[in-house]
Order: sequence, then C-alpha cells, then structure tokens
Amino acid sequence: MLPFHDYPDRASRDCALAVDVAARLAEALRRTGQARLDVSGGRSPAGWLRALSRQPLDWGRVTVGLVDERCVPADHPDSNAALVRRALLQGPAAAAGFRPLYDGHSVGRSLAEAGASFIPADVTVLGMGEDGHTASLFPGAAGLEAALSGQGPAFTVIEPPAAAHRRLTQTLAALRRSGWVVLSLDGADKRAVWQAAQRGCDLPVARVLGAVPAAEVRWAP
Repeated sequence: MLPFHDYPDRASRDCALAVDVAARLAEALRRTGQARLDVSGGRSPAGWLRALSRQPLDWGRVTVGLVDERCVPADHPDSNAALVRRALLQGPAAAAGFRPLYDGHSVGRSLAEAGASFIPADVTVLGMGEDGHTASLFPGAAGLEAALSGQGPAFTVIEPPAAAHRRLTQTLAALRRSGWVVLSLDGADKRAVWQAAQRGCDLPVARVLGAVPAAEVRWAP
C-alpha cells in the first residue's frame, strides 16, 4: 500500500504539500543545479500552488511543466496553464521557467513539441477525478490502454468520454520516470474512489501510482 497522509483540512494539507515539494526541489537543485516540477490542473490545486509560490527556492533554476492540458486558449477559464500562471508564478516564483503544453493553435504540433522537449520531473503532483482518472487518463477513453502500457511516447492526445475538451497528457511512460509522485485528494467521495481502486478496481489512478517508483497520497476533507 502507498503511504496515505490524512490532514484535518485543506489548508493544512496545502501548506504541508508545498513545504515538502519545495524540499524535494531544493534537493534536486543541490544535486544537479536544476529542478523540474510537473503539475496537473483542475479546481483543487490552486491552494497548494499559492502556498508553494511563497517557499524560499532559487526559482530561477526551477522549471514548471504540465502533466496534462485542455486544448483551449491560454486565457480560457479551463486552461491549466492559466491556473499555473495565476496561482504559482507570482512573486519570487515568477522567476521560474514555465513550459505550457498546448500552443493555442495546433494539437498535433503541440504534441510533437511536448514529446521532443520532454524531461522527467523531479516532482510530479497529480489530482484525481471521481471517475478514477488522473492526469487526463480517463476510463473508457480511446487509446487509454496504450497510454497506460508504460511503453511508447511520453505524451498522447485523449478525448474524454464524459468531460469537456480534448486533452494532451503525459502517459505512464513519462509519469513513471518522475522522481517523486504525489496524489492530492479532496473530500470523502474521492477518498472512497481511491480506496476502491486500492481494493482492485481497474482505474487509471491505481494503475499509474502502482507503477511509479516513489509515490504517496495526501488527503484532506
């Protein structure tokens, strides 16, 4: 079983996650002189991203990337890039490099560029939907099995069966190369989905976290 950390509230979880992510990035900076953080979007990451932006890091040597992205303009409310710019790349953290996934025009060109420039992350922070998807690896999506095979390209295009927007997403082949993966969960419903996945439900989130070398879960009600 993966380490599972409970917090009394989301503010406590977000603060602890930010401190731990910053420590891992600082370790990478000491070891190699550079650090890479990959994050997912959605509604829940804003709190911990804001907390991370206040951490004392040599942000100019940190690169932030996206695990997945909706194929929407950069100023769209559903854009993960917009979330990162708004919540993380503020104050001292504005000095970090940022690598969006979607160029706003061409899915094919964006996919090719993402694959060509892929660098494994030192830290990856994932979320999960109530259907058990993580990154944009949705149950029932065409191409899911190839994306979860652990082989092939680092990125793929996914058409979610029951969610808006075509997505670009890292595959398991990319995610399993991250140095440390954290799954951040909110609420009782998502905890129940994760517990079901751990009991053997064939959900993408369980297949991803079961295949990465170092992973843990952080949950808050």
